[in-house]
Amino acid sequence: MSCETKIFKDITSDCNMPTPGIEVEAWVFNRSEISTTYSSADTNQITDISMVGSATAFKIKGYKKNLNCGSDVVVSDDMPKRFNHYFSFKNFEFDTESLRNVDNLDDLCIVVERKDKPSDGDGIFVGYGFKSGLFVSSDTHRAWENNGVRSVEMTSIEGGYEPHSQYVVFVADVTSPYTATKTMLDALLPTVP
Repeated sequence: MSCETKIFKDITSDCNMPTPGIEVEAWVFNRSEISTTYSSADTNQITDISMVGSATAFKIKGYKKNLNCGSDVVVSDDMPKRFNHYFSFKNFEFDTESLRNVDNLDDLCIVVERKDKPSDGDGIFVGYGFKSGLFVSSDTHRAWENNGVRSVEMTSIEGGYEPHSQYVVFVADVTSPYTATKTMLDALLPTVP
């Protein structure tokens, strides 16, 4: 497979702008505890995620705009372009267990749900860090700043950049791909007794 790429379809930026932002909940995985299936047609599409052994996924729950995500292209003179993935959140919890949990963030994969919901479901759920993981790049807390909230940013580790700007998590389903994809993600969370 050649890493030389070419454009293969029209790009249309017209009055049909997407709704900006993401929903206030994200699915979080320890990268070493998942098995990921990619589409054979599009390597940026994840068609299934399963947990290894008894591992589970987790959620980060935010408020309004305090979850953020994206990517930046990394261009080199002697390597194919790659992408530095990014995810950030504000942490409001300061009990013992919660502090230890956030202190241990590293090598994660994150899936978010976009506010924009195309009718075919393709592109609603997007993932970051699935090949090389997301690692804490900034973790700041000041008691008298930012309302005393801890701000955490995670990015691809240097040299561990991703081949795509984001991964589309998409379970093809004739009836409702949105419901099928969300059901797959929610099934990875711990069961509540």
